[in-house]
Amino acid sequence: MSGMRSARGLAGALVVLGTAFGLAAAPAPVVDHVCAADEGKATCPAGRVRFCAKDGSLAACACPPGASAAASKSTCVADGKPAPLAGCTIPDATLAKQLGVEIDLGSLEQPPLPDTGLEKARSEIAALGKKSSATATDLRRLGEAYEIVEGDEARSLGTLKATKALAEARARRDRAVDDGVTARRALVTQFPADPSVPAVRVALARALLRKASYAGFGPSVEPDRAAAREQLALVAARPELDVPRRDANFVLLELAVRAAEWSKALGFAEVVRKTTASKADADDPPYAAGAAIRAAQAKLALGDIDGGRRALDEAIGVAAPCLPRPECVVASAGARKVIASTYAALGVSARTLAPVLIKSGNLPRHDRVRPLVKLAALYSAVVTPACTSAAEEARAWEQVIP
Repeated sequence: MSGMRSARGLAGALVVLGTAFGLAAAPAPVVDHVCAADEGKATCPAGRVRFCAKDGSLAACACPPGASAAASKSTCVADGKPAPLAGCTIPDATLAKQLGVEIDLGSLEQPPLPDTGLEKARSEIAALGKKSSATATDLRRLGEAYEIVEGDEARSLGTLKATKALAEARARRDRAVDDGVTARRALVTQFPADPSVPAVRVALARALLRKASYAGFGPSVEPDRAAAREQLALVAARPELDVPRRDANFVLLELAVRAAEWSKALGFAEVVRKTTASKADADDPPYAAGAAIRAAQAKLALGDIDGGRRALDEAIGVAAPCLPRPECVVASAGARKVIASTYAALGVSARTLAPVLIKSGNLPRHDRVRPLVKLAALYSAVVTPACTSAAEEARAWEQVIP
């Protein structure tokens, strides 16, 4: 409450506009601060901010800073002028680390293993294994069949308790992933011109990365990871490709993030952004959202705070249309988690953040306004006229977010 009652910087120039807001005409008290929840008994029209006097009485219903209305019932419209900096900065060196903790895009890097068609897969493995020579189609189907078996064995590990049964299931899973890798390697080696090869290379790389993950450590782990990167690079370097190139660059992006290779990560994220621009594929929007949030993390890690802020803005906007896809939820939530701290680290005013949150998608209002609440708290923590004014502006915009 003390922060709200000390907002001289924002409110000093505001006075009650008399009957234009439906209030008593005289005497007109000077607006002192944005009303707290327990102040001002009257309500204001939708889109108006409740400003109070020193004694806590409602003094004005007005547009938030940076917006105005032609009449008392008109919609508040942004004035279109460049938003001034708040004049208050709250440095934060942990923005990239905070964001990284919030992001889990594993379902894009490694889509879930198939969970149907087990009997058919086993039949195909038995039938195709008897053939003296295999076609490209045979090898593609064989790789897919082994992946189904691998998925079944991997899921069974969560239901087994006996040591021997667990060991046997792991061995079957590992054998399935090995056999799938062998089939896909044979396809890309023997039939390099087959149209399925780019997608198969990505599937092969993902299988190699799973194999390395299953092993955890040992002499085969790094060679498998290196082989996966090699397959991905072959696809990522072909601009004429669409979905396989998108997928390859995204997996490389995730690998670069894990290795803290931030400049490389930005390059991969940019390719993903370009390949998803047409939104021709149903998975393009979540991949675009994932690339945007990873770009924000990379820019923040490189110390480009303003670039990171803009990438966070983009991630929220790109993710909005594809909510509630889990990957879009992750991108939007991660961005909204750190965006207030990023704005505060730059001293950017709330009137710049508010439009980003208004367009954040079909989210509950409390999720949309939470960054403004946090921004107000961050600015309130520093007792200077500029910071107090910045906090009041954030509280004002919080009231008008629909």
